[in-house]
Amino acid sequence: MRPPVEENPSYLAVDYSDDDVILYMDGSVKAGTLQALVERLTLHDHHSFNATFLMTYRSFATGVEIVDRLARRYSIQPPAGLTPDQVRDWQTRKQKPVKLRVFNIFKTWLDQYFNEEEDPEVLNKIETFAEEVLARDIQVKMPYQVLLRAVQRRRTVGDIGARRLTVTTAQPPPPIVPKINPSRGVQLLDIDPEELARQLAIFEANLYNRIKPVDCLDTAWSRSNREDGANIKAMILTSNRMAAWVAQAILTHIDAKKRAQVMKYFLQVADHCRRFNNFSTMFAIMAGADSTPINRLKRTKDNLSTKSQALWESLDKTLDIGRKYAGYRELLKRINPPCIPFLGAYLTFLTAIEEGNANMLPCPTDPTRKLIHFAKRQKCADVIREIQQYQATPYTFISLPVVQTFVRERLENVENGPDAYELSLKLEPREREDEKM
Repeated sequence: MRPPVEENPSYLAVDYSDDDVILYMDGSVKAGTLQALVERLTLHDHHSFNATFLMTYRSFATGVEIVDRLARRYSIQPPAGLTPDQVRDWQTRKQKPVKLRVFNIFKTWLDQYFNEEEDPEVLNKIETFAEEVLARDIQVKMPYQVLLRAVQRRRTVGDIGARRLTVTTAQPPPPIVPKINPSRGVQLLDIDPEELARQLAIFEANLYNRIKPVDCLDTAWSRSNREDGANIKAMILTSNRMAAWVAQAILTHIDAKKRAQVMKYFLQVADHCRRFNNFSTMFAIMAGADSTPINRLKRTKDNLSTKSQALWESLDKTLDIGRKYAGYRELLKRINPPCIPFLGAYLTFLTAIEEGNANMLPCPTDPTRKLIHFAKRQKCADVIREIQQYQATPYTFISLPVVQTFVRERLENVENGPDAYELSLKLEPREREDEKM
C-alpha cells in the first residue's frame, strides 16, 4: 500500500523566497523581484495581476526578458530527492499547471497586450519557443499551433488589428454636407456646427484609439524623444492646435460682430461635442475661447446673445477646472460610449502616480536589495484601463473628406498665423489706450 501524499508538501511550494516579494494583507502583491513576479504569473489565474503585469511590464523589463523568464519557467524541474510517487505528484499538481499557465500567458499577451513596435525580437523568440519547446514536449501536449497562429496574426495585423471593438447596429445620422462656393472653397461657417462636431469626433477618435499602455508609462509623453509617448504627444499637439485655431478664427475678423458670430459658432460646436461625449475636443475649443487673447475681447463678447453667454457658462461649468475636474469626472461616470474623454485629466493622474511613488522599494530584510514596486504599476494600470474602455466603442458618423481635409489643413497651418495676443490688442486696445485715441 502506497503512503498517503501530503496535502501541501514542500515540493509544491513556490520557488521564490519570502524575501523576494512583499504582499498586502489581502494577498495582493506590493513589490517583488522580476523572477517572483513572473512566477506569480504562473501560480494561478489571477486576472487583475496578470493584466497589470502584461500592461505595465515595459516600465521594469524588456519583452525579451519576459519571454526568456517564461520559457525557463516552462522548463521547471522537480526538486532533488523526491520519490517516484512524489515526482508524479509534482508533475500533476505543479509542472503541468505551470506549463499550461505559461502557454496561456503567452497567448493572452499576444492576443491582448502585444505591441510589435516596442519589442521587434519578441515574436521571433515566442515562435522559436513554440516550435522547439512546446511542439517537442512529450509530457504535456500543447496546442503549439495556436501560439504560432497568434504570432502570425500579430505579424499580419499588428496591435490595432487585434483590438476588440464593440459591434453597434445603430444607423449613422445622415451627414450635413456643406454647400461650397467653388470660387472661394470651404469656409468655416459653411459647415453646420453639428456636422463639424461629428467630423471632429471622427478625427479625434482616430488619434485617441492609437494610445497604447506603453504611451502612458513613466510619463513618456513628457520626454524629448519623439518616439516616447508618441500617440499621447499627437493628441496633446492636436488639442493645442485646436485651441489656437479657435482663437485665430475669431481674431481673423476686424468687425466685433463678426468675431462674436465666430465665437457663437464655436460655442455651438463645443456644445455638440459635449452631446457626442467628445470631451477632448470640447475642452480644446473652450481652452481657445477662455484663452487670454479671446477672453479679454469685451466688445466682442458684448455682441453675444444672452443665450450664447449662458452656453459659454454652461460649458465652463462642465469643465469644472477649479475643482480639479470633479464635475466632469462625475459626468463621465454617467455617460454611455462612444466617448473621447479629456486626456489631460488622465495625464494629471498618471503624473501624480509617477511622482508620488518610487519605482523600486527596499526589501524589508535587506534594504540594499530593491524590489519592483508593483503596486505603483497597479495604480497606473487602473488609469490605463479607464482610457482603454473608451477605445472599444466607435462612432458611427460618416466621414466627409472635404470637411476632414479642411480641419486637417487648419490645424496644420495654425502655427503659421500671427501672434494671437498682439492681434487681440490691435483689435481691442486696452481701455487706457482707447482713452488716448
